[in-house]
Amino acid sequence: MADAEATGADAGWLAIATGAVAPDAAAAEAPLALAAADAAAAAALAARSTAARKSAKQADPELAENSFQPQFCGDWELPVRNYAELAVLLRAQRLVAPEMLYSPLALSATTACLGWSAQTNNPQHPLRAHPAKTLYMTNALHDPATGYAWALNAKRQLGDAARLLTYKGWGHGVYGRSDCVSAPVDAYLISGALPRPGALCAAVPPNPPAAARSATGQRPLPAGPRPNLPGF
Repeated sequence: MADAEATGADAGWLAIATGAVAPDAAAAEAPLALAAADAAAAAALAARSTAARKSAKQADPELAENSFQPQFCGDWELPVRNYAELAVLLRAQRLVAPEMLYSPLALSATTACLGWSAQTNNPQHPLRAHPAKTLYMTNALHDPATGYAWALNAKRQLGDAARLLTYKGWGHGVYGRSDCVSAPVDAYLISGALPRPGALCAAVPPNPPAAARSATGQRPLPAGPRPNLPGF
């Protein structure tokens, strides 16, 4: 049906182009024909996409559109078995850090594993890494997702097998925040060059100066974590 509708719309435009229909008489119908063609094409694309997903799921019953849950629950042994235990932890968090808001990502990741029947195949454990090359680690001092204390703990366990570069700012993921961070990462990936031990990079505000936004007329956001961007 979608292909037939699209073909009919194309034929209408072809009739106008070849003079079979007077342009004045067809002018009012042209936008409608274009809209119908666009709608038909979008419907056909959506139908093919849905059919492809169904076919893939039938071929592999374990295929999921969002694999975060099985990956996270397969790698993390969480001491939370039911809502009662989760509520105790939430109350304790409010007592310890009453001004700290909850992380929707952390809560959803934790609650998604409640009642998870699959085995945790790779739970947290002391690191037993013996890399052929020295590892290069980066972490923000104020990372809300993978805390800096975790990076220090991993570096302590790895010892001389790793180098840690610390970005003295906020955010989850530091590459691209400044040349101080990105250039050493590029050098490591290209030539294996390592940063000096204890390397530090200053924090950089994530927003450009107001002058840089004046051309577009956009109102600059305040310096600091951006709204609606988790982990920034």
